[in-house]
Amino acid sequence: MGEDRIYREETEIHQVTVSPFAISRTEITNAQFREFVEETGYVTSVEKPLDPADYPGVPEELLQPGSMVFAQPAGAVDMGDIGNWWRYIAGANWQHPTGPESNIDGLDDHPVTQVSIEDARACLCQMGRWQACDRGRMGIRRAWRSVAQGLCLGRHI
Repeated sequence: MGEDRIYREETEIHQVTVSPFAISRTEITNAQFREFVEETGYVTSVEKPLDPADYPGVPEELLQPGSMVFAQPAGAVDMGDIGNWWRYIAGANWQHPTGPESNIDGLDDHPVTQVSIEDARACLCQMGRWQACDRGRMGIRRAWRSVAQGLCLGRHI
């Protein structure tokens, strides 16, 4: 694990041990997530307003339920400023991935988007697809890297 050729912020290449883990062949689909929400009444993290006491000084419009949405820049932009290609959109959530006017109609078999790791964990636990529900372990970097490297047969990833 690690990187010493491209990403300077990475640690040096080093060996790690990965404990056993399970990984699904497919992502959670919109249909599966909808079924989870309907069965449990679950409300995702981006569907809840933020508490102003936890975020002093943040403008009220940014405390409303919503999420970050990719916004294609018209041309070359400063890559150091994520505001050049991401926008906070009130009302963006798993059912309305790019904002309140969007929807997932006809996209039942597509991967669900606009969910947090906590949302995914809750869904997977409910579905019985996550063996480590009680340990709070999901897709840690080492596990994902080991799968990717195994699939790439040792090629640089």
